[in-house]
Parts: sequence; C-alpha cells; structure tokens
Amino acid sequence: MVDYRKDIEKTYNHCCNIFIKKEVKNIETFETEFITDIYIKNQPCRVSFKTSNVTGNDEVADYSQQIKLFIDEKIKILEGSNIEVTINGEKTLYKQSGKPMLYPCHQEILLKVDDIA
Repeated sequence: MVDYRKDIEKTYNHCCNIFIKKEVKNIETFETEFITDIYIKNQPCRVSFKTSNVTGNDEVADYSQQIKLFIDEKIKILEGSNIEVTINGEKTLYKQSGKPMLYPCHQEILLKVDDIA
C-alpha cells in the first residue's frame, strides 16, 4: 500500500486550534457547568472551499458553500468541537457539522461557519 501521508501533509498550509466543551462541577452551587477549553493547539491543516450557485434573481444570487478541513487522521476530533482556523493570518471560527471521513493518511471534516463568533 502506498502511503500518501507526506504528499498530503505538504498541502497543510493552514493551522487550527480545536476547542471542546468540558463538564465542570461548580463547588459553590454544586451544579454542572460547561466551559470551552482548548483541546489541540496550532495543528497543521488545510481547508478547502467549494461554492455553488443555488438560485438567483435579478438582484441577488443565492449560493451554498462547502467547507472541508483536511487534518491528520490520528487526531480524535469530537463531534460538536469548535475549530478555529488561521488562513493567511486571519482567524475564523467554525463548528464541526459532520462526522470525520477517515482515510489511511488523513481525515476530512465538513465545517460550518460559527455564527456566534
């Protein structure tokens, strides 16, 4: 079997931080709270964008965009994770919108822009 890992990793020209929700017990109220915590920092990755025209009228065209993250397959990214990607110095926060598609030398994850960011 041919290992394409090094060829794929050469395309990783972006980096990302992955955040997860952690359960924490509040010692004053004894209630369980969730905090956002960094899970992985400065991980090399690649993001691809595919835009398609959906509909249009005379004034405004509507489109859909598929955003896909390419990253090392050994990294376990939990569903519901937030992923901050830095592209050309600009940071964008995404939320994971699908289960990873695992391949022998990488994984692909569909992302959605996090409107709350």
